[in-house]
Amino acid sequence: MQTTIRDNLSSPLPIRLRDGEEANYMIPLEETNWLNDFVDNFLLSYPKIRSRFIKIHVYTSVGNTFEAKIEEGLRKKLLETIKNRSNP
Repeated sequence: MQTTIRDNLSSPLPIRLRDGEEANYMIPLEETNWLNDFVDNFLLSYPKIRSRFIKIHVYTSVGNTFEAKIEEGLRKKLLETIKNRSNP
C-alpha cells in the first residue's frame, strides 16, 4: 500500500466513498525518493518491459477490485530515473 503525505491535494486515508464520490492521491515525486525506491523494488531487471505492465489496484469495501495501467508520463519518469543512474 502506498501512503501519501497529508497535504491539501490528497484525500485522507482511509476514506469512505459513496456512490458518485471520488478520492485523489498525489505523490510528490520531486521531494521524495519515491521514484528511486520504486525502481529499486520493482524495476531493476528488464525495466522497459516491466514498466509496461505496472498496474494500480483499487479495492472497494463491497469486494470489487479495479485496476488500471499507470499513465505514460509516470512510466517515462521511471525509465528516466533508471537512465540517470546509468549516466550520472
